[in-house]
Amino acid sequence: IDQQLDLGIALFPELMEIEKAHRKKVAGRLASTLRQLGSPWSTPKLERLALFIYELNTATWRYRAQNKTVANELLDWETAAILATVGRCMES
Repeated sequence: IDQQLDLGIALFPELMEIEKAHRKKVAGRLASTLRQLGSPWSTPKLERLALFIYELNTATWRYRAQNKTVANELLDWETAAILATVGRCMES
């Protein structure tokens, strides 16, 4: 289904605009949460980090769809990557 969604987005630019708006909204919420949890990073930097995490999640799902993987193993890898990245924004 991921490939079909990618094809649909490629064929209909308005879908890409909806996806971009969704990505921005999710990243904004995550950046706000990280700020509330005490990150000293600037809002623009937190928003970039949040967008990176969003894209990492997208890539994880795409990888899972295209490769035979052990679901728990892939989830462990994604979680480790996200926690390591988020940990950096919580350091003073």
